[in-house]
Amino acid sequence: FIPYESAKGIINGIEASALWQACEYNHPRLVEELAFARASVNAAAFVKWDDVKSKTLQTPLFRFCTRSSARENMDTRLLKVLLKFRADVNLGESLHGRTPLMNAAWYGSNSLIRTLLDARANPDLAEADGGTALSDAAYQNHPNALQLLLYARANPNFVD
Repeated sequence: FIPYESAKGIINGIEASALWQACEYNHPRLVEELAFARASVNAAAFVKWDDVKSKTLQTPLFRFCTRSSARENMDTRLLKVLLKFRADVNLGESLHGRTPLMNAAWYGSNSLIRTLLDARANPDLAEADGGTALSDAAYQNHPNALQLLLYARANPNFVD
């Protein structure tokens, strides 16, 4: 179950909490202020995937791990703020069950993978079609990500 909190407004077509929007635009200081004021770090927003017609519930942490700023800059400040306020690292999106770790592995974001694994992300969770973070790293040819996941004892025998 992914918690969903109704928002007061819609920004860029996404109905989400202020904390979710602050994550979307990579504002760690604002996220920390909102979380300190007891805004939920696990409250999801309905977001449309680029390649499907339906919407999916995505937590701030999941969305952060999909953003280009997280991948290109390898900036883990916002991730660390979310983890400080107990964001659930294993909470996947609602359509396929993809997790933040799967997204980090797909893009080969080694600093994100390390941080998520340190926060006890489960490398063996599988999405609806059977894919795991390890299979994503292998498919996208990210050998360093693959090594990090294997070191974290990801099961290399899951069939995708």
